[in-house]
Amino acid sequence: MSSPVDLFCRKTEQLLQLEKEAELQESRFFQRNVSPKLLEKRGICLYKLVIDSRKTSLYGRQVVTFKSSNVNRPELPATNISSGDIVGLHEVSSPTSIGSGIVLKVTLATIAVAFDQGEELSTLGDDSRYYLVRLANDVTYKVLRRAVSKLGSDRNTRSGRLIELTFQAHSDEVALANSSLDRLTYFNSQLDESQQAAVKLALSQPRLSIIHGPPGTGKSTTLVETIRQFVAQGSKVLACAPSNVAVDNLVLRLAKAKKKMRQSRGTPVSQSVRQELKSLRKELKTRSEEAMKQVLKGSEVILSTLTSASDDGPLRLLGEGHFDVVVIDECSQVA
Repeated sequence: MSSPVDLFCRKTEQLLQLEKEAELQESRFFQRNVSPKLLEKRGICLYKLVIDSRKTSLYGRQVVTFKSSNVNRPELPATNISSGDIVGLHEVSSPTSIGSGIVLKVTLATIAVAFDQGEELSTLGDDSRYYLVRLANDVTYKVLRRAVSKLGSDRNTRSGRLIELTFQAHSDEVALANSSLDRLTYFNSQLDESQQAAVKLALSQPRLSIIHGPPGTGKSTTLVETIRQFVAQGSKVLACAPSNVAVDNLVLRLAKAKKKMRQSRGTPVSQSVRQELKSLRKELKTRSEEAMKQVLKGSEVILSTLTSASDDGPLRLLGEGHFDVVVIDECSQVA
């Protein structure tokens, strides 16, 4: 007889496949049958853009920032494209795709996109006009499927006990006896009694605790206090949230506490110069990874979206068992 974990994994894999196929079909239909202007009205395209700036970022990625070509109306149209989305780059004069990248930042007037070093972008002209179209994000589905697969196979590993707890109707976990919690000093003196009790609950549980309550009751404030208490105990904390916006919110709240943390998100040239740039980008990628590793290891709190908190992202640079505590904000929205 299949266990609850096995049943959950099989059903979730089926649903992920259905969702992926539906998104791909919709994306292909719009790209083949709808003009960029109409796609822009649907919020999945930004039309008639020009290059504002470009630079080489971590891992040798090329970051190109685009702005509106309309100097009399510099604000970008309202769009559903946001940081973390995969977008295709096209020239207005040609429907052929130049490449694809990941959106780093969207402001009222600009959008910054990071392209892998394999993308040949040195021929992009500053006087040309471009458009960006949001693509189906296959990367996210691969990460989710891999996570579900690991969930079904990790029951004999370090996380096995936690997996068992999350799929049981009851728990035999006993709160850790810690008399120091009775004398706990809170960083935030404005916490009410229920928030203080929630912090103590999180600190006393050996494996899993859940803080819940209606909107506006201060759950995120409580979570920030909990993170600070764990750091004060010498713990390394991985703080996650379902979206970039939620992660940014945590960053702003923790920044007020000044915790040491890190967030885990031209002119045409000759052929000889292009080859040299490729070589330098490879070297930059190696140096960037080492620098990133040192920064991550020295950070007390690392923040990430849930899909980015995988071993194929920057966290792969850290050894197994690096984190003592994982906290997830808005965990009920994950599904």
